[in-house]
Amino acid sequence: HLLQKVTYQVLDQLRKQRTSLGPLQLMTWVKTLQKHGLFVESIDILFEFSRQTMVENLPRTFYTHFFPKRFEQDVHASGTPLKLPQALISAFIRRESLFDPMATSPAYAIGLMQVLPTTAKLAPAQLADPETNIKAGSKYLSTLMKNACPDKTVPRCPNKGLGAQNCILPRNRIDLAKAEGRLDEEYQFVIAAYNGGHCGANTESSGCPGKARWECEGELPETRNYVPRVLRYYSLLKEKKWGCSE
Repeated sequence: HLLQKVTYQVLDQLRKQRTSLGPLQLMTWVKTLQKHGLFVESIDILFEFSRQTMVENLPRTFYTHFFPKRFEQDVHASGTPLKLPQALISAFIRRESLFDPMATSPAYAIGLMQVLPTTAKLAPAQLADPETNIKAGSKYLSTLMKNACPDKTVPRCPNKGLGAQNCILPRNRIDLAKAEGRLDEEYQFVIAAYNGGHCGANTESSGCPGKARWECEGELPETRNYVPRVLRYYSLLKEKKWGCSE
């Protein structure tokens, strides 16, 4: 509680541009916060400081703390058997919870990867455990990887009273992306499904024929914003390009 109280004071000074803290002093404080699990507060401080400081004046290591490594072993243990990129799992954690294991949402999603107890078939208390949460979130992500963009079959999404809707599975776009070396483009449909549900986000838009709902401007604004943010974090983590992450 004392750390949080002092952190709020530091944040207030940063926002009012009244702090005398330099980058090295700030990094010491951030490391202390992250050591005690206060990742959200540490990232808030990093973000406020980076807004007020020229990028070239900040050490490269400054930006690595936007992506704490405390759960790196759990990410590796969960991702490797499922053949999931560890950078992708960490990108979801960064977007979903800011690395806060106790994060919750109004929709009752829990923990680092904001997993629903009904999806994981686990009790809320179990999902508060970082290792369990990452394992459950990774398993769900793996399911989406297999089902969101299958090679041969096109799943049908139920549409109450109206039969079934076609899911948008643009294999030609994905194959073209691979041919041109844009190997990660297919992840956008998986990311959209993680946020908006496969049958909610990836069904064909009535306003934009040939596109998924989340791709159409004016539909699913949360998912439309969510997809590029996760892709951005994934790119930074994969390439180790620690530019401003917001």
